[in-house]
Amino acid sequence: MFNEDILEKNVSVSVQWNGQYDIDDPTDTYVTLYKCSVNGGSCSLCLSEGATPSILGCGWCDDDCNVIRSDVCQNNQFLSQNDTKLCAAPVISDFYPLSVAINAQTRLEITGTDLGVEFDDVLEIVIGDLMCSLTDMGSFYQPGQSVSCMTGLSTGVISGRIEITVRSGESIKTGESSTEFLYRDPIISGFSPTEGQVAGGTEITVTGMYLNTGRNIEASFGEAQCNNLIVDDTTVLCITSSLQMNEQIAVPLTMTFDGLVKRFEDYSFIYNPNPIINGKYRTESILSGGLDIKLTGQRFDLIQEPRIIVSSLTTDASNSKLCNGTETILICPTPSFPDDGISTRRRRATNGVMTANLTFDFDGYIVDGGLIEYYPDPMYESFSGPNRIYASSNGRLDITGINLDLASTEDDVQVLLGPNGVCHVDVLEIDVVRCQLPEKQPLAGYENGSLGQGPSKNLPAVTVLHGNVRFSPGFVSAWATEGNPLIAIVIPVVIVVPIWIIIPLIFLVWWFRKKQLEVKRAKEEVKMIRMNILKRVREVSNTSLDLSEADDRVQKQGVPFVGHVQYVTMMLFAGLGIHPETTEPEYMEDFMEHSLVSFYRMLKEKAGLIEFIRQLENKKTGQGRERELIASLLAITFVSEGKSIHFTSVLTSLVEDEIVTASESRRRMDTLFTNTESIAVKLISNWFALFMFEYLKMYGVYPLYMLYQAVKAQAEKGPIDVVTGDAYYTLEFSKLLDQEIDFHSLGIDVVDEDGHIYLHMTVLDVDTVKQAKQKILDSLWKKSYCLLPRDIDAVDLVWIQTSGRTTLLQDIDKSSETQGKTMINTMKSIGIRNGSHVALIPKNHGDEYQTLDLKEVSSKTCKTRHT
Repeated sequence: MFNEDILEKNVSVSVQWNGQYDIDDPTDTYVTLYKCSVNGGSCSLCLSEGATPSILGCGWCDDDCNVIRSDVCQNNQFLSQNDTKLCAAPVISDFYPLSVAINAQTRLEITGTDLGVEFDDVLEIVIGDLMCSLTDMGSFYQPGQSVSCMTGLSTGVISGRIEITVRSGESIKTGESSTEFLYRDPIISGFSPTEGQVAGGTEITVTGMYLNTGRNIEASFGEAQCNNLIVDDTTVLCITSSLQMNEQIAVPLTMTFDGLVKRFEDYSFIYNPNPIINGKYRTESILSGGLDIKLTGQRFDLIQEPRIIVSSLTTDASNSKLCNGTETILICPTPSFPDDGISTRRRRATNGVMTANLTFDFDGYIVDGGLIEYYPDPMYESFSGPNRIYASSNGRLDITGINLDLASTEDDVQVLLGPNGVCHVDVLEIDVVRCQLPEKQPLAGYENGSLGQGPSKNLPAVTVLHGNVRFSPGFVSAWATEGNPLIAIVIPVVIVVPIWIIIPLIFLVWWFRKKQLEVKRAKEEVKMIRMNILKRVREVSNTSLDLSEADDRVQKQGVPFVGHVQYVTMMLFAGLGIHPETTEPEYMEDFMEHSLVSFYRMLKEKAGLIEFIRQLENKKTGQGRERELIASLLAITFVSEGKSIHFTSVLTSLVEDEIVTASESRRRMDTLFTNTESIAVKLISNWFALFMFEYLKMYGVYPLYMLYQAVKAQAEKGPIDVVTGDAYYTLEFSKLLDQEIDFHSLGIDVVDEDGHIYLHMTVLDVDTVKQAKQKILDSLWKKSYCLLPRDIDAVDLVWIQTSGRTTLLQDIDKSSETQGKTMINTMKSIGIRNGSHVALIPKNHGDEYQTLDLKEVSSKTCKTRHT
């Protein structure tokens, strides 16, 4: 048995005797060995005389092709070549292509088993409802295993399974594919790039759908074929071929699917003239290559893969490198010299300078670059010393060597420091490279991050890149004193560790504890404030509010209200910083009197007055306060002269004009009369203020005043800060005293000069003298005494002790100065107790105190005083 997987093999025959002597055979006898199992994949293949010669005596036994004397055929039924009718039905295992374009035909190749013993055994092939023609397909037939047919035409997109019918002896057998054959309509959606050189070589990517439809697929741009197609379902890659002309031309893309032409008309491919090299900077290199050759020219951007090639003058050796650049510049690193095994003798004969051919490959378009000279590689020397450390004291680094500047400039040399540093090369000589070290030390170690050993562990390694030559002469020390362990140990351990570990940790712990305490304190404060507020609410709600005395006084005497003149002054001139004169001047010059008379006459004329107001309104200069002052003076003039009707008529006209103007300009009506700097708006507010005086005095003030008395009475049940006005009991949260104060009520008696008690009232032991005096005046007013609460600055308060001694009570006296601070006196600090007697005295009392006789200022006599 031979090892090759072939049906027959001719071998020579020789005969030996005694195991060592060959019998001569002058005819060179050959015999034919055969292996039936090679055709064992199919019964039809095994029994076909075209595939398996009958002389071999092969037959089909238990899914194997073998001779009758084989073990497998001795134990199973043996089918000879006359028993083809006993073969199984045909089986389709694969077919190619998998699809065809609509309105096109392709040769469909079907592979499988038992596909007939000979071509005539294949009776019919059907794809769905379409016949697949067997005409002229006999040359493609392989007995039992492959048959071809020409697909039928379809005008629509359809699919169907392939069914084959074969003759097997006297019977007919059929088989069907497990997958469907497709009729598809290929679609081209675009291609890129859209430009290339006339010389061709541009790789085009065509995009679309169903692009791998059919057997024979071609692409072309105009008359130029696109070669080397690589096709899948959505893309086609191909290489443009050249055109004869060297000029710009636009051509369409055309694809052919088994003869069906698809033309893409949306945009064309533009053939441009070939790239041109105008200049070449450098024609030499070092043997290892890596030095940049700069090309200048035109249309370099058309080249997809520009490449520099150097080839030997004596052998077929060559090396190449890719270039990169722009439309007008290409940078090409020189390849290494192509002849690696050049002899030392030849190098000496040429003084070390070797020559090679230089060409440039622009996507298959070859441009001759002449010759290039190769010089010996530079040889760098390591730093001296056992540790190879270069100690720099001036920020410079010198690297020595041999032949350093042959074919090279400073731009061809790079000096790297550690994994991230660069030493900028500024001097290149034949035996030295000099560079400027950076101000800060780069990371220690080599380019890959690995560290040196011993003293060089914390130093950056120096790496020289000279073209493709790479050399590491050692390490550089320029940022710290060499051999001083304090710089390398104390700095990272004593400074870095505390800063980055200990201090942030301490800060985080401190910050966390601080926030915890703040949150806890805030919760406690909120809880305490809430409890205090609830306590104060309960305290106030548990105390009765008696306003009967205030109501009786108001019913008898009326609400204390200012006079008409004071009311006008407060309402019309509040905040303006000026009050009108209420008396005429004793002497007035003639021109002034004449001017005033003329002005007064103008005011009495409605049209003139309105025009005067309009002119003032349109005047750009003048502040808002000046206009308010003019409006107030006009209003007081009308009222004082008895011109109220005239005033009302003028104001009505102004209001009508404002409404008409707003309507014409489509202003929102709710914005009318909101300009507080307008004379008309101020006149309106003045009109309401003047003509509502009597209404406010008789009706509007009473409920407001009683509300004020109620709020005041409740607030005075607790301490009130005399400086800030914050109160222990208040409706305004921002004015609430946020501290706990210990206070108690005191009952005091107000007496006259004879010691008779006129009033018994309650104050707080934390009340100041002024606060106690205010409460006394309020109580006296409620009991119909003539003193009003606003008379507080007209009287003083004295304390009459049991011994007859009197003490003038003041908020601040000599005893108020304590340790450089001024403390306001309170009833408690002065010594006032329950049952103490006090009296009111006039403000300007002199050295002797004269107690007020409250009988003389009773309600019977105060009418004339405060009317």
